[in-house]
Amino acid sequence: MKYLSKTLKRTYTGIILLFVFVFLGALFMTGRYIINVSKLRMKNSMSFLQHEIGETKKSETIDIFIDHDKSIDDFKRENKDLLILGMIFKYKDYSYATPGYERYINYPLSNGKFSGDNFYNYLVYRNIAKNIYGEKIEVTLIKNLRDERKIVFNIFYIFILFIVIGLIVSSTIVNRILTKINFQLKSLALLNSHISLDNLQLEKPNNQFIEFENIWISYEEMISRLDQQNKQQIEFVHNASHELKTPLFIIGGYMDMIKRWGHNDPKILEESIGAVDDEVKNMKGLIEKLLFIAKEGSLNLDIQEIEISELILELIGNLKIIYPNCKINFHPEYILLESDYNLISLLVRNILENSIKYGQDKEINIFLEEKEENILIKIQDNGMGMDEETLKNVYNRFYRGDKSHNKNIKGYGLGMAIVQKIIQMLNGEISIHSKLNEGTTVILKLKKLGTNF
Repeated sequence: MKYLSKTLKRTYTGIILLFVFVFLGALFMTGRYIINVSKLRMKNSMSFLQHEIGETKKSETIDIFIDHDKSIDDFKRENKDLLILGMIFKYKDYSYATPGYERYINYPLSNGKFSGDNFYNYLVYRNIAKNIYGEKIEVTLIKNLRDERKIVFNIFYIFILFIVIGLIVSSTIVNRILTKINFQLKSLALLNSHISLDNLQLEKPNNQFIEFENIWISYEEMISRLDQQNKQQIEFVHNASHELKTPLFIIGGYMDMIKRWGHNDPKILEESIGAVDDEVKNMKGLIEKLLFIAKEGSLNLDIQEIEISELILELIGNLKIIYPNCKINFHPEYILLESDYNLISLLVRNILENSIKYGQDKEINIFLEEKEENILIKIQDNGMGMDEETLKNVYNRFYRGDKSHNKNIKGYGLGMAIVQKIIQMLNGEISIHSKLNEGTTVILKLKKLGTNF
């Protein structure tokens, strides 16, 4: 794990070093370019001298050394580059050197080669010229690189000046930015010390960077979700406690009746035992649903091949034992799917139980349909139906569609919450169509045979 400030400083240092390296490389290339330009001009001057000497006779050749002022001036008039070059001519026992360049008369250098003297203070070039008779004259050209060095060093000094100024200014800017970033990071870190389940209110810091504003927005959204989940959990516990308290209170009341009169009155005993048995069954159903909701995040799917009509027929048989007055119409079709048997059974059972409870003893119809890669299960009742508000809240835990909480319609408002969770786990879809006093139709869309979860 690394500190952001140290990483930024190392990155900044790396950028500076890279910039220096690139500049030094560019400076070196500039120096090489200047040297090459000088070499080219010296080569051109050498070609000119070779041409001019090649047209001279013996006497004219000797004039270069005897009457050199006139001859050399003629060369310089015709080739302006020679004005900035030192020249040395050697012919038999004769020699001539431009004043100040005499030390290069015997300079060790091969013909046709360049050499840099004294760390390229001077550039020396030597070659052979021949007069009209083919006699050889050794010609040496010397270029003083003072002006070229001055250009290169001026560039270097200017760079050093700018790099020093740049380092001072950029270091100040970087340190200010790092100070602001560290302040922002500390502000975010301090938020955690003020947050608890009892206090999820946040005081927004003064963000100076868009990135920290985005982090804050994400943090705020996370806290909002945690707050909502915390409230839902508290509400869940309160509602669960309330729903469990009612049957326990009823059971306690009937137990008191048994203690007082049950031994002497068989009717009271039978009524009390029946009521206690009903409440125990209701509590068992409630606890099973609560346990499912509590374990939903850790449930593992047990995928197997299911014949859906067989599963529905088994559910209808079990429900008719509990609800002997229910009327369910179903025409089986042989349809296979791969899914979790227990979850599919719980899914269809919850919807069928709702249809029976709110169906007002009217007929319930179940339809099966294969559609492309899916299976549609349609459960339709002709009961009391739902209004828009009920439809909007139907998946909320402990929400009851029957606002009067009719005692004849038993339930805890958990069935549709469980249905929604199962649908999500199976990657399915559910749609509900309902009209008040006309009935409700629930359509389940499940993945068919061969689907991978």
